[in-house]
Amino acid sequence: TLLYTIKFELDDLTCMEVDAGEVIQHKERDFLTLLLKGCTQQVISSCLEDELSVKEPTPETYKFLLAAYLIQDSCDEARLLWLRIPATHRSHPELQSLWQIGRSILALEYSNIYSSSSPSPLESLVISAFRNRTFTMISRVYKTISVSEFQELTGLKERAGVDQAVEGLG
Repeated sequence: TLLYTIKFELDDLTCMEVDAGEVIQHKERDFLTLLLKGCTQQVISSCLEDELSVKEPTPETYKFLLAAYLIQDSCDEARLLWLRIPATHRSHPELQSLWQIGRSILALEYSNIYSSSSPSPLESLVISAFRNRTFTMISRVYKTISVSEFQELTGLKERAGVDQAVEGLG
């Protein structure tokens, strides 16, 4: 397995070997935490720095960058990112799944945005951010809206979920 040697300064210089998978998992956890806190710009900056400074960025770097762009509603940046992702990384399942959501957002294909039966935590964040923007749009644009149209726009299928969302809109 691939190992990174990480140097820490304590009292003296010591070396510690860490599995590359552990480093990636830690970074993914940090990015996910930042996105949950709404710090999309920090994730974007870090991912862009990785993209420029690393010889070959990992699919995870692109995955989090794409998600951050979609959460931030920067669809043009997301589309341009997809075009520059190396072909070898585009086949990464999580990246493809996120891009499917992104393409659906760009095309306003609401049913496809919400179609995933078991989205990953990252996909759930993207979907949730889009749903919240949709709630805002509905509250500004519509004086009245049918339940079926509201369900289509928000992906909420259960009547109780619709009632709860409507209450939240005021």
